[in-house]
Amino acid sequence: MTVHSNTFSLSKPAEADARVWLGNLDKERLLLQEQLRIVNEKQAILAQQATILDLPMKEKIKISHVTTEDGAVIIPNVDSKIGISEIEHSFKLLEGVDRTLIPSNWIRNHYKWIIWKLASYERMFPHIFDGCLSVENVMQQLKYRYDVEIDRAQRSALRKIFEADDCPQKRMVLCVSKVIKINDTYELELTDGWYPIRTVIDLPLCDQITRGKIKIGTKMIVCGAELMNCEGCHPLEATDLIHLKISFNSTRRALWWCKLGYQKQAGPFVIPLSSINMNGGKIGCLKCFILRVYPEMLTSTQNTILYNYSLDKSTSTHTTEWNDDKTSQRAVKALLKIKIVDACYNSDKIHDLQKFKRKVTHIKDMETFFDNSLFNEFDTVGIVVKKIINEADQQVWMADREQRLLLINICDSPKNILVLDMINEGQIVS
Repeated sequence: MTVHSNTFSLSKPAEADARVWLGNLDKERLLLQEQLRIVNEKQAILAQQATILDLPMKEKIKISHVTTEDGAVIIPNVDSKIGISEIEHSFKLLEGVDRTLIPSNWIRNHYKWIIWKLASYERMFPHIFDGCLSVENVMQQLKYRYDVEIDRAQRSALRKIFEADDCPQKRMVLCVSKVIKINDTYELELTDGWYPIRTVIDLPLCDQITRGKIKIGTKMIVCGAELMNCEGCHPLEATDLIHLKISFNSTRRALWWCKLGYQKQAGPFVIPLSSINMNGGKIGCLKCFILRVYPEMLTSTQNTILYNYSLDKSTSTHTTEWNDDKTSQRAVKALLKIKIVDACYNSDKIHDLQKFKRKVTHIKDMETFFDNSLFNEFDTVGIVVKKIINEADQQVWMADREQRLLLINICDSPKNILVLDMINEGQIVS
């Protein structure tokens, strides 16, 4: 056998060598088949490495089509590139896919999140997921989502919220897919990996974005969210008016490996007292010890606070007095004030509750009391010897059994704060 210009020519054998010639012919045929198989495999690998993001192929080899394990046949465009148009056309022709059941823009929506996920895997873990952004994996992920959402009618967390079939207040993990700056504030686009949703945040969360704590790709665990301007619709049909509203006190950053969507524990998560922001909205859950419970207070719509020992009596008295005034009607509400401390939020920090126990402080010990006071407050008992009520302030003098005096000065008008209206001279108070 001789080779000229990449072609074969087999010389005619002698009659005695016919069997040997036929044997060599079979060997050459098998060798050519093996080389053709290798070439086809290399073409398939190059096709998979060809970008589905419209980047040039590493090797300029023209291929007619790419076949995936699911049986999808993808035909590249004239530039031997594969993108969303080629993927969408091939997926609709895939066996087991009913194109009439696929909503408009459904493929393009999921294609975006699949590309983002696979590209993130390959970029963050190149030694483990090198080459995972391929046509094969994209088609498998797309087919999986079709089987789950359309065939099995299983919906993601955000789709249930959009369609008003579940509440947004439940605990869930969402990922930041877009940060939008509007003047001096920010808005977010959050996703559960299946659908996006526009999200309005408060000022403390905007501050976290400015400080770099929240950025694209950050996972956040949220509870107590609110869905605004939506009575139920498909996520792909949502308008710009529909948005999610979250607050700082009910939002925390999640670990990178947390699964997106609803969590097994649907209730709010516990946050420490030290992390509460006054402008951070609703607080989902606190775990604490109650150290102090103070007497009930009465407040009116005109911000008048009333302190009284007998709540029922004071309510009746002042409500009757205000109802007689035809020019201003004021509603009276009861308020409860308590003092709390974290309940072992950190396992290494165990509170000694005995040191917070209330005890009576005598008037003679007042001079040294505030050096060791925990809350700058005290409990004492005495006899009212004199009560003074002026237009700008109020005063009361108390005495103990040893005739030591204690002056309590209330630096506010009795029109705003009523404390001494039910206290008389000679009365024992605590």
